[in-house]
Amino acid sequence: MNNRRLGFTVVLTALVVASSASPATDNAGLPTSIAALGDSITTAACANGVSCSDALSDSWSTGTNLAVQSHLLRLRAIWTGRRPVRAVNLASDADVTMADLAAQARRALNFRANYVTIEIGENDLCGSTSIAAFRAELKHGLDVLSSNDTRAPATRILLLSLEDIVAHWRVLHNDPVARKTFKSGYSLDCALGDQVPKSWLAQIQARARAMNAVEADVCSTVPYCLYDGGTYYHLPLHAAYFSPADYQHLSLAGQRALAAAEWKIALKILYH
Repeated sequence: MNNRRLGFTVVLTALVVASSASPATDNAGLPTSIAALGDSITTAACANGVSCSDALSDSWSTGTNLAVQSHLLRLRAIWTGRRPVRAVNLASDADVTMADLAAQARRALNFRANYVTIEIGENDLCGSTSIAAFRAELKHGLDVLSSNDTRAPATRILLLSLEDIVAHWRVLHNDPVARKTFKSGYSLDCALGDQVPKSWLAQIQARARAMNAVEADVCSTVPYCLYDGGTYYHLPLHAAYFSPADYQHLSLAGQRALAAAEWKIALKILYH
């Protein structure tokens, strides 16, 4: 693409994104800094489809790849020509669980982020974290983020639901190419391989729903926290949304789909 066409595309994107927000709202309160917290989904591990190293530029939250249209790029499009938008990705691919949220939250406070996205919990879902511990660790992390809520503007928090990993598995299990990988002995998280008992699938989904209910409940008690209402859990899935590098993580298309779906939710809190 030549430079003139690229420039036109960037400007057009800015106009489209800006028009998706309420035109009657003064943008003075919109965030000018964003921090991404979470696990390897938010670091965009495997997004290139070849290797599973982090690809922060492809992150649904703070990525700079125009193909993804992250929340950072959407904020910058709204603020274009008026204010810069700072960003930091504090997520980690090191088997992060909800117990790690508080430490990431402290770093977000140090960055003085006034918009924070949180996508975390699958390692808890597929691990040994009890529901009670999940609740306590989430509450602790959110309390850290809201501990400085007297400054202006307040830190706005978007808390993503856990994905429906069973739906994820079913989509891939029905894909001829991915199915070959499962037949070779590969498994997704939660021991979802080629043959999985229905009772195990039901148990995983019940646990995910229980954890999402905890997220909704705890978030409702924290100022400026918005739970996504199950948007990630109910995200319409396609095999192309998952990276062929491991089928566990999102592809570039998956990152783009997640960014778009969650942005619709985020607008409810960004213009608060």
